[in-house]
Parts: sequence; C-alpha cells; structure tokens
Amino acid sequence: MKRHCITALFVLSMAMAGRALAQQSPANTQPPAPEKSAPAELPDAPSSSVAESQKLTVPPNVEPEFPLTRHGKLELWIHHTYSPFTLFSVVVDAGFAQATGEWAQYGGGIGGYGQRLAAALGDTEAAGFFQVFLFPSLLHQDPRYFVLGRGSKKSRALYAATRILETRSDNDGNTFNSSEVLGRLVARSLENSYYPSDERGFRATLTGTVEGIGADGAADILREFWPDLRRLFAKHAPEKIIKIEQKVDPTPLPPSDQP
Repeated sequence: MKRHCITALFVLSMAMAGRALAQQSPANTQPPAPEKSAPAELPDAPSSSVAESQKLTVPPNVEPEFPLTRHGKLELWIHHTYSPFTLFSVVVDAGFAQATGEWAQYGGGIGGYGQRLAAALGDTEAAGFFQVFLFPSLLHQDPRYFVLGRGSKKSRALYAATRILETRSDNDGNTFNSSEVLGRLVARSLENSYYPSDERGFRATLTGTVEGIGADGAADILREFWPDLRRLFAKHAPEKIIKIEQKVDPTPLPPSDQP
C-alpha cells in the first residue's frame, strides 16, 4: 500500500501544477443520503449529463442521475482505461517499484522495469474493469465517488475514508460496497498468474486485497479535498500558470461550501 499511496501523492502534486492528468484511478464510492444540495466535484468533470457518466465524480451543484446504466458504467471504465492519468500513474508506480527493489525477481535495468510496468498496468486495468464495470453492473451499484464538499474537515475525511465500505445502489439506496471488495479480491487473485513466485499465494492475495482497498480509501480522501486544493493553488499560483491551467481545463472552479 505504501507504493500506491506514494504514487497517489506524487500524481496529486503533479496535477496541481497543470491538471492535464486530473482523472483519478477508479474508486467505487457513493454520495451521502440523497439531498437536493449537490456534492462538489473532482477537477475535470463537466456539467453535462452525458459527460457525468464518463467520470468517477459528479459535477458541483448537479443532482446525480440515477441509476447509472450498464452502458454508462462501461463508458466510465473505458474513460479510465484511456485516461492519461492511468498511463502516468502506471509509469510512476513501476518506477517506484524499480527504485525500491519491489518484485526483485523481475531484475533491474530496462527489462526489469518493463516487467514491472506490465504488472502495474495489469493491476490497474483489472481493478478498473471489476470495480467500475463488471461488479457494479452485476450487483446494481454505482461506482462513482460523490464529493461531500461541506462540513468540517474531520467529518469530510471520515466520510471519504468510509466510502470504500458503503456505496449507492442503482435503486437510490445505500448498500455495502461489495463491488469494491470483490473487485479488489478478484483483481489481486489474477495477479497470481504474473507476479513473481514469492508474491503469489493465499496470504499474499489477502494482503494485497487489503492494501488495495486501503489505497482506494486514501485516493477517496484526496478526491474529497481536491476542490480545496484547487482553490488554494488558484489563490497562490502565478498568473501565467493559472492561464495555462485554464487552457488545459476551462471547467470553472467549483464554489466553496465552507464558511
């Protein structure tokens, strides 16, 4: 989990400088109890209902559209697959594994990095397929993350951290987030087919599943506070950087719900 969390933090810092790579890896979470006050969003989410189904978050001040159809969930997964962030995060993840000697049996050099890159890409795509499309479709759950965007920082952090355990069903109710747990478990089980021999087996599978779920929880916390970080960045960044950011992503900065 350390490798995944460090990767997420590194990507966050890079995104604050340009946000060309603002789409996060899939996280299967849900909004609070249905209210008319709308949750805020992660960067990059446009306001049209068509674009909503292609994001893992809901735009600010827009009531989420339920249920998300199976086709919408498929589009969500495809968007994740071809997102620049997916490739970027995989490159960083593999680089960190190479630098720390993880998956030692892959060796060093370009060959070792290539194997780590392939393994990291397999991890990301398998988790995305099962967590964003397959299990949410079979179990009628919504894989999107809905930013709370209001309340104290402590309550928002607690909300974000617990979305890996509770999600919204297609019938607009709350349910246990079985898509998250099963998706991580199945994806980690598949890794036994290409991971080095000392990273395989029942114990490694369970450990990797728990670490993956924990990493998703950490990513949700980053999602929850991303609008705050955007506002902070916009307040202190040089004017030239702000103009570049606006060209990369003209989406208006979501208004703050904090006093």
